[in-house]
Amino acid sequence: MIGNNIQAALVEVARRLMQKMAATASQNGMPSKVAARINRSTFAGTPTKVGNGYSIKVSIDMSKDAAPMAAAYEYGIGEYPIPKEGTTFMAFPKEKWPQYVPPPPAPDVFVFFKVTHPAIEAKPYIRPSVIENRADAKQLLGKAFVESVIVRGTTKYEIRVM
Repeated sequence: MIGNNIQAALVEVARRLMQKMAATASQNGMPSKVAARINRSTFAGTPTKVGNGYSIKVSIDMSKDAAPMAAAYEYGIGEYPIPKEGTTFMAFPKEKWPQYVPPPPAPDVFVFFKVTHPAIEAKPYIRPSVIENRADAKQLLGKAFVESVIVRGTTKYEIRVM
């Protein structure tokens, strides 16, 4: 069936896109811990029929802790205050600050009431991955379509490339 072949091809397109996004994030200098968190939050949905065609959605789960970082690295963000509004302070154990060399005795916990986080430079990884995978996606979907037409033995299909 055409639908089955196209759906399988869409799943492969989504898988390849997610791989490309992960590789591009690493190559663009995104910190590896951030990239790993974003990759764990990225998933492909199930192919669905939309009108006369099929669609698949690749998403970053916005309910997970990686979502704000995904947008920050894709688009960039200016300086911002931490902790967030409504929070009174932040505390970090000394182990989180290995470069800090205070005069003795060092506190066991650092407490901050307001910190300005430096800006995050845009390091796009979603849009470039979509653009780079476009030709590959067309090839995979075209092949699935042609195989479906040959199997069904008819040529009464219209092909539209958008």
